[in-house]
Amino acid sequence: MFKTQNSKRVSDLFGIWNLEFACPPKHRRRRGISRSGRSTRLADSPRFAGGADAGFTIVEIIIAIGIMVLLASVIVSGFLNFRKESLLNSSAELVVSSLLGARAKTLSSEGGYQYGVHLQNDRVVLFRGALYSAGDPNNVETVLPSAVEISAITLAGGGTDLVFARLTGATSQYGSMTVRVKSDVARTRAVSITATGIVSVQ
Repeated sequence: MFKTQNSKRVSDLFGIWNLEFACPPKHRRRRGISRSGRSTRLADSPRFAGGADAGFTIVEIIIAIGIMVLLASVIVSGFLNFRKESLLNSSAELVVSSLLGARAKTLSSEGGYQYGVHLQNDRVVLFRGALYSAGDPNNVETVLPSAVEISAITLAGGGTDLVFARLTGATSQYGSMTVRVKSDVARTRAVSITATGIVSVQ
């Protein structure tokens, strides 16, 4: 009887050892089972199992959409402002380039002529001679972008033409004009011409 009981105890011990060896704790955890016996898989949590907290709430979705709309408006606004500034700067440079070109041609007495610039709202025309003639084939027109215009042309004598004097490059039609964006008239560049023919932009 003593031998039988001892054999049974040994058998039970081997059975427990075999069970633990066959499925140690680390294997149980790999299968999604913790030491306490609870499941550790994400799919078994309330959010992933379709419980009351599953997915995103309506409030979270509305907040996310609002943030995206706000960011989009900021980006679009910044792009439009950048585009306006670029157009304005390039247009002002075109006007200044025509004025400087006419003065340089006059100082060099190119072809034995003096040169001037005729100003319009949408373009500047570099012409040869003391007077502007619309049909002169020697005219060089520079058309501004459609979103930009020349306004507030204020020249001595009240006209829209200015001519540079040979040898000195001076002009008696000194004054100023404004280059501005049509859709945003507060966005401007002021172009000035002094009596000595110096051109500047602000």
